[in-house]
Amino acid sequence: MSRKGNDRLMAKVNPVKVTDSDRGAALACRQVHMIPDDPHAWRFSEAAQPAQGPTRRPGSPLHQMIIPKMYRSGGDVPECLVLIVRAIVFLAAVAALTWASFHLLIEQEVKRVASLLVMDKATHLVEIMETTPGSVDAVLTRDLGHPGMAETLGIARGLGVAPIYLFGADGEKIGRVGDQGAPSNRRSHTDTRSEERSKVLAGLSNTLMPDPSVLRPLFEGRAESFVSFDAIDHATEGAVQYAVAVLPLSSPSGDRIGFVGMVLDTSHIHAVYAGGTTTLGLLFLSCGVILFGVPAFGFWLQRQLTERSTKDAKYHARHDPLTGLLNRTSFVAEAEKWLRSGRIGYAAYVDVDRFKLINDTHGHAVGDAFLRHVAGLLRRAPNPLVARLGGDEFTVVLPKMPREQAAVIFKGLVKQAAEDVEIDGITVSTSFSIGVAVPQAGDTLDALLQRADVAIYAAKSQGRKTAAFYTDEMGEEARRRRLLEMRLRDACREGDFALNYQPLVDAKTGQTLGYEALLRLNDLDGLPISPEEFVGLAEEIGLIEEIGTWVLRAATKEIAALNDTSYVAVNLSAEQFQSGRLVKTVEQALKSSGLPAERLELEITESVLLEEGTDTKFQIDSLKEAGIRLALDDFGTGYSSLSSLWKYGFDRIKIDKSFVRALDHSHDRMRELIDVVVILGRRLGMMITAEGVETEAQRRILVQLGCQTLQGYYFGTPVPIQQVGGLVEAS
Repeated sequence: MSRKGNDRLMAKVNPVKVTDSDRGAALACRQVHMIPDDPHAWRFSEAAQPAQGPTRRPGSPLHQMIIPKMYRSGGDVPECLVLIVRAIVFLAAVAALTWASFHLLIEQEVKRVASLLVMDKATHLVEIMETTPGSVDAVLTRDLGHPGMAETLGIARGLGVAPIYLFGADGEKIGRVGDQGAPSNRRSHTDTRSEERSKVLAGLSNTLMPDPSVLRPLFEGRAESFVSFDAIDHATEGAVQYAVAVLPLSSPSGDRIGFVGMVLDTSHIHAVYAGGTTTLGLLFLSCGVILFGVPAFGFWLQRQLTERSTKDAKYHARHDPLTGLLNRTSFVAEAEKWLRSGRIGYAAYVDVDRFKLINDTHGHAVGDAFLRHVAGLLRRAPNPLVARLGGDEFTVVLPKMPREQAAVIFKGLVKQAAEDVEIDGITVSTSFSIGVAVPQAGDTLDALLQRADVAIYAAKSQGRKTAAFYTDEMGEEARRRRLLEMRLRDACREGDFALNYQPLVDAKTGQTLGYEALLRLNDLDGLPISPEEFVGLAEEIGLIEEIGTWVLRAATKEIAALNDTSYVAVNLSAEQFQSGRLVKTVEQALKSSGLPAERLELEITESVLLEEGTDTKFQIDSLKEAGIRLALDDFGTGYSSLSSLWKYGFDRIKIDKSFVRALDHSHDRMRELIDVVVILGRRLGMMITAEGVETEAQRRILVQLGCQTLQGYYFGTPVPIQQVGGLVEAS
């Protein structure tokens, strides 16, 4: 609905004169109701001011009338009393006349405030329905069960206007949406009856909705809206004040497609003013015309509190309570307006990298304070539309500007986010991953934000701490990622995974001591997919625990079928520890396969140790007590400290292949580094395994340095279990 249309709407519904301060309050509520200018707008404000005038001197007409000459000169008491009573009657008449005039103004103000609140809620709901395709479709198809009505009904309940009634473009009643009364918008302990009043109105709303003949001028286009006020007497709730509002509903193209009607509880407004007017009436009767300023001030204060309460309710309905940014619903509504008007230049998703670690390490209070700091950083962008979508996810929309300028802005946000922040004496640091998309011709908001989501995924895959603009190559990568995700889900369902085994040999004798189980997966064309590609995706989409369970069962079963005493090493993911079911899964795999616990070695990466807590420590200790060996995989490439080696009591350290590969280029320095690791492992009673051995020269150096076990292509490539020697033929 246009702003001009709202002007006409408010002028028809609310003939009460409105001051400029009222305009400010209305604009603060939604900035859509533009109340028309009125040359008499200041009359009410002036009338409410305390009387200002010169002090009456003895001998003035008023003084002579109230204090007669006989009384001043000491005349007879009975006559004096009559005159005093006359003066009291006069004062009472003046007070009553003043109170009657003031009461009339109060009633007008009640109607004005009620009209303002009713039309504000009604127009807000209509605007949301007009921008919600599901609501428009529901009206066009006259399908009240349309899924799009669920979101609209939720917003209507939040505004206190449910249930709602839908009429067709010809005025024919479609039906009612929402069977229960709307929740109260007032949450104080003094308004416990508001919910009951809403239920009463909801139950009687069918009878309270006006007859179609009354609404005929609206249906025929001779009126722009319909608003009426009335009251009903209820057996338990007493007098229930309510308002009925019916507004036209238009399609995105501007065509009128129907009408929306609603019944709203206005009892709390009347109750507030009724209490205030009673108090003010007592003051008037006791003090007379002397205290004109007190009721004027009380009325002004009451109006300010009501408008502030309305403003606060509207603000909290549209904004995130923690950061003060727009919430998801408000952002979508505002961004749609930007997109239709062509204002959007760039839309970006912003993720706070590793925010969970901040919460887990320093507590939620520090995490919340840091999110408020992040909101402040995002607000510094020029003319932004910023919202918090939830958790550590934000979105920023910038107006049109040169791409180079936008790139500087987003890079500046990334740079500022990387700076240390001190919160309650704690230094916190993190980074931003930002995905940016540029609108294209015919774009919808969903399509634009989807491209921004693809771009942020690319930013994270580039190592985070960066801003990435969407490209067609990213779209292709996102398509490949979706296909790989589908392949993973199919593989979990159909059991298409396979295991290959790479030997672990004695460094001195070359004898095979065990095998590492390596997961393999082919695409639909039979071509192998890199584990580095699909394992990470499996962790992201929550399939790694299911896949890890399959690996444990298959590896223990296949190795148990061998004729030797070799052990099998199986890699674990951090997500398997977080589920809390790892110990039970391992025990079941050993029991079903018959493999002794000492022939199973579980390899843990240093990322598991980042989730440091009693549960992780308990699970590791439980596995060791069961006789299972533990190895710290890829040592030296993660984030763990040396204290983790003795804290968790690993049986083996696996030196990462990058160290072994570096022996060919920085011989002396890498020898010294590996030598330190070997000495450290020996002192702690741990075996040392070197991964990625590919040449005889590397083997000789590692043997000289004291590594007990070696692994790599020099000793054998990963092969299926059928090619591993000593396989027992199953009957």
